[in-house]
Amino acid sequence: MTMLFVSCYNIFSNAYYSAFGIPTSMKFVISDNIIEGLFWLDMLLMFCTEYLDDETYANVNEFRSIFFHYLKGTFIVDFIACLPITIFIWAIHTESSTFNQEQIRLFRLVKFLRLPRLAALLNVQKF
Repeated sequence: MTMLFVSCYNIFSNAYYSAFGIPTSMKFVISDNIIEGLFWLDMLLMFCTEYLDDETYANVNEFRSIFFHYLKGTFIVDFIACLPITIFIWAIHTESSTFNQEQIRLFRLVKFLRLPRLAALLNVQKF
């Protein structure tokens, strides 16, 4: 349930940041960092979460199988969505002036890769 609320907040806040700019207020920076930390924690916990095998419909709870299933599945999408895009863009922007403010804001749209995760969280059977 926590990740469901965090995902909703994250999607709406990133849409707002992409449209109107990233706020510099300390409370927004702290809350965004906490939420990013929760997504990193969720990504790490996915390596320990059992899944339903597609062929046998049995729950798989062996760590090695879970690990490789997640790596082959949505790990790359989750990892890209968790990358601190604004820090990378800020580092590039300070070295050269190739990006303007509008282009920097649009890079926040990469966080929308979390939408499939939100759809998976809304699965009624998981509740």
